[in-house]
Amino acid sequence: MRITITILMLLSTSAGLLAQDKDLGDVQIQIINPLKVTLPKADRNFSKVPAQPIEPIVPPIVYDYSLISFSSPLYNPGLRPLRIKPPEPKESKANFLSAGFGNFTSPYLRGYISLLPKKSITVGGLSFYHQSFAKGPVDEKNSSSAQTSVTANVRGSGSSVSTEALVGFEDRSANFYGYDKNVITDVSKDTIKQSYQTVFISGRIANAKKSDFNYEFRPSFSYLKDKYYARESDLVLAAGGNYKMKDANILIDASYSITTRKDSLVEAKPRHLFSITPQLQLTPVKNLTVKLGFTTAFQNDSVDSKNIHFYPAFNGSFKLNNQFNVFAGLTGGMEKVSLHTLSAENIWINRDIPIFHTNKAVDFNGGLNGDLGKGFNLSLGFSIAKLKHYYLYTNDSTDQTKFSIIYDDVARTNFFASINFDKGNYSFRVRGDAFTYSAHQQQQAWHLPKYKLDAYVVIKAGDKLSIVP
Repeated sequence: MRITITILMLLSTSAGLLAQDKDLGDVQIQIINPLKVTLPKADRNFSKVPAQPIEPIVPPIVYDYSLISFSSPLYNPGLRPLRIKPPEPKESKANFLSAGFGNFTSPYLRGYISLLPKKSITVGGLSFYHQSFAKGPVDEKNSSSAQTSVTANVRGSGSSVSTEALVGFEDRSANFYGYDKNVITDVSKDTIKQSYQTVFISGRIANAKKSDFNYEFRPSFSYLKDKYYARESDLVLAAGGNYKMKDANILIDASYSITTRKDSLVEAKPRHLFSITPQLQLTPVKNLTVKLGFTTAFQNDSVDSKNIHFYPAFNGSFKLNNQFNVFAGLTGGMEKVSLHTLSAENIWINRDIPIFHTNKAVDFNGGLNGDLGKGFNLSLGFSIAKLKHYYLYTNDSTDQTKFSIIYDDVARTNFFASINFDKGNYSFRVRGDAFTYSAHQQQQAWHLPKYKLDAYVVIKAGDKLSIVP
């Protein structure tokens, strides 16, 4: 090691420090030490710590797992979402007008006028219908007929309940033109005319949003009178609902009606009819849906010795593939018959006719539904029913222009086929039915149809115009 020290000193003349008075000037002093430091190498040999033997823990440790239930309070950030002003209600596109004219001088008019929705209430609007025939196939104007109806409806929907109400009026008229022209040469139109006027009101209350439990209540009242002496009032209280469980659905449908009627010679007692059908809907295997239940009916018609009846209520549907499914059912029930239903089916019935409900003891039905593609759908099916106290029309023995009613047990078989098409601007439907009957007491089921053909065609000529041939 070499250490060099340079000292610069400024010395002043002092008699006490130096013996002689002499200026030394700048002085440099160098101290050199050639010492070398040497350290020995360290010894880094360490011995490993030996593993200690495992000693059991006494007492042994036992772990206990317990579930801790914890719920945090709801967090309310206090943010105010941006509210977008709802758009102004647009004019409803449900308005339509349909008009036509056919043979036998028959004008046709049908339409619907809707109103704008306001908040949660939607006013449905007004519908009207008219079709008349100024003359018919027998004796010109003496076989004329007409039908006119006007209906107003209103619908409302809240957060949990939706409601609907309907009120209307209907007038139907026709002539008893079945007289013998060789015997009766001078016919007064007023003596052969028949007309029915009906005033009706109905409502509906249901849950607004679909959930596990859905319900529906449908009350209605109708009052009918004809040109002569017949008067009939009909009150119906119907309800239905379903409850969805994990693997099944509970379905229930019930109705009660009370009908009172007065005629020229008949003032019938009030007729009661109550029916209820509970069912359990299951899916036991893939693509198979079944409904299992029964129907109980109570009625007080004098023609039936029993007031309470029980019927099967079995239905099933199996999906073969994405296009086809088959269905089958075994059902029954009490079918309501009244002056309302009979006059709607045959306006030329006589006065003071006996009226009883039809007991459909059993109805076995089945068929096939299929999607043929390109807008085509196919439906094939059959129904075999046993009907007790079924009404049949016969010519009145005293007035051949009118029909009387007789009752008999009838076995009815129905085969049907229908094809639908709906694509683009064209849609049509054609359905054909074939019926066979076997009466118990009568020679045949008088005046019941053996064949029935129903068809319609709609051609869209624009956004607001359709042609219905």
